[in-house]
Amino acid sequence: ETTLVVLQSPANLGEIVRHANQLSDNLVSDMLLKNLGARIEGEGSFRAGCRAVRRALRELSVDDSGYQGDDGSGLSRTSKISAFTTISLLAAMDRTQWAGIFRASLAGGGEPIGTLRNRFREMGFAGRVRAKTGSLDGVSALSGYLTLLSGESIAFSCISNYDERRGGGFKADED
Repeated sequence: ETTLVVLQSPANLGEIVRHANQLSDNLVSDMLLKNLGARIEGEGSFRAGCRAVRRALRELSVDDSGYQGDDGSGLSRTSKISAFTTISLLAAMDRTQWAGIFRASLAGGGEPIGTLRNRFREMGFAGRVRAKTGSLDGVSALSGYLTLLSGESIAFSCISNYDERRGGGFKADED
């Protein structure tokens, strides 16, 4: 005889992407890329996922020359994306039917959950910044949207290299 202990509905894609983006969950990001590869390219691998990303960039009319993907998390030293490509992608995403879901997936400045919970709480920025953080040794990134006081929204991307031997990164400058 089998006893049901837990029954849980699977999360929808928007919830999974929100979890990956807001908490910077690298494993989930890697699995999302492999799943994308399986669905679009017929192969659940990093390579196929990166081909699917490149295809999506082109379909969104984003110049893909600033993208070199090797994983979903960005932890590979060979994965690269330029600030220009990132801003172009953010702007393009804002024109899609998924714009609201995508924006909501990004961490919110000063919100209690996410990688920006301790950032953008002062100077009136709380609730006006939605962004994705990223970091490796010697690299710090912050990309997303800022809602201006006028209500207009702008896309931004700050990707900085720094020498750790000379002190902290660029988080204060990014903020």
